[in-house]
Amino acid sequence: MSNPVLNNYAIECKLDCKHRVMVGISAPNGGLAIELALKAFEEGTLRGNTPEMPLLFDDYEKTDKSKLRFSAHLVESFPDPEPSAIEISRRKTAFDACKALAEGELDLAVLLAGSLFPNNDSKTD
Repeated sequence: MSNPVLNNYAIECKLDCKHRVMVGISAPNGGLAIELALKAFEEGTLRGNTPEMPLLFDDYEKTDKSKLRFSAHLVESFPDPEPSAIEISRRKTAFDACKALAEGELDLAVLLAGSLFPNNDSKTD
């Protein structure tokens, strides 16, 4: 009995949702507060959580009619991960390194932290 031929599929999962962010801004009026928030958004600093603009809420919320949808796309080989997926992986590794450090697993912590900087040729002796 022969094994079936396996194909590669990139599976996409979609869920309609909205990203809601709330920050605190002190300003003479609401219009100026909105202008300051818009400027921070355009500069990429809206979610920076600073004393001048504390992050109060940041989450994704399903819309009323959201439906989970899957689609399969036949691919010759899996594409390289997009920056969003790389960032998620890097954050998990950083968290795991911190956890290992807190648990006293120094060798593992150093190994994990070092993997975040693969082009770092500096040596510490």
